[in-house]
Amino acid sequence: MKIACVLINDRFYNQFLKIKKYYKFIYAIEIRVDTFYPDLQKIASIATILKKKFPDIQLILTFRKFEEGGKIKISEEKRKETILNFLKTFKNLFNFVDIEFKSPIKYEIYEFLKKNKKNIIFSIHFLKKYKENTLYKELLQIKNYIKDKRIKNYIVKVVAKISDFSEYFKTLKKTYKILKDINYTFFTTGKTSTISRCISVILEMPLVYAALTKPVIKTQPDISELLSSLKKLGLENKN
Repeated sequence: MKIACVLINDRFYNQFLKIKKYYKFIYAIEIRVDTFYPDLQKIASIATILKKKFPDIQLILTFRKFEEGGKIKISEEKRKETILNFLKTFKNLFNFVDIEFKSPIKYEIYEFLKKNKKNIIFSIHFLKKYKENTLYKELLQIKNYIKDKRIKNYIVKVVAKISDFSEYFKTLKKTYKILKDINYTFFTTGKTSTISRCISVILEMPLVYAALTKPVIKTQPDISELLSSLKKLGLENKN
């Protein structure tokens, strides 16, 4: 069970208490740069504290722009510059960087991470108008991209807004058929959000996300809610 909890620039002490309480269940902490920007030193300070207090937890650096559901509007060049400069200074703090697959800076970020023996998460989000055929087309694109570029040390993260349960199971089946031979995780927002994350655990997907306090995406369960659901299914101790 690899739960990643999302840390934002809001009531940090409360989030820290949640991490402390559920430490044994948390695999990774995702720090959302866009909620802290431009105070990058604060991110470094928080990451340093987390590494010291919880050395087994992996840290994920994620910088979403506004068009991707992030909190700020920023050019791709500026975002690339910010990520790379931050990693060059604090590269020992982070294990993963999450970047949208549609972003033109993804390969430059990956090349830096590969050189420094870090991992990349390629994200695909459908948080507004979910179109089944468009999703499948992008899944094929990212599968071919990973194979063509011979990319290693990666996770593909697919998130779609799906409220209908039959549509979710249909999409889950199709997603597996396309991506079964690459390292991916798939879960949803909407009414199927929590059950999709539980199924991600059952299927032993590499990451499943939860909030610590305030969710960054509507219907994202917090860590206590997710663990409660897993407990009802007898999965709270699943490795």
